[in-house]
Amino acid sequence: MQRRPARVFVGRDLVLDELRRTLQAEAPWPVVQVVAGWGGVGKSEVALQFADRHRDECRLVWWLIAETAQDGRAGLGELRWALCTPLGSAAVQAPRPEAAAWALARLAAHDRWLVIFDNAEHPHLLEPLLR
Repeated sequence: MQRRPARVFVGRDLVLDELRRTLQAEAPWPVVQVVAGWGGVGKSEVALQFADRHRDECRLVWWLIAETAQDGRAGLGELRWALCTPLGSAAVQAPRPEAAAWALARLAAHDRWLVIFDNAEHPHLLEPLLR
C-alpha cells in the first residue's frame, strides 16, 4: 500500500462489515465490489482500512491508481513485476500490453487476493481488465 491507514478511523464499521460480508459471500473469484461516493468522503480510506484489517487473510494486497483504464492496466503491469519469480521468467519480458493480462491470469489461478483500483471515477471502464 502507498500509505498507512489513519490511526483514528470511526463511524465506518457498518460499511467495513458490509464490504466484508459481500466479499465473503460471492463466489467464484474474482469478486468485484465498488465503493462509490462523492469526492473527499473517505472511499480510499475505507479501502485502506479494509485492506489493513484483512491483510492476514489475503495472499496478496495490491493498491493501484486507476483514474483511467490505462492507469489500471499500467498498475496491473507493475503487479506483474511483483508476482514474477524468478526474475528471468517470461512474464517479466512480456510486452507492456500483455503485462496486465498476465497478472490477471496469475491471480485467477489463486484465491484470497485483494486488488484495489483507487480513484476509478468510471469503474465500468475497468471491466475489460477484469474478464
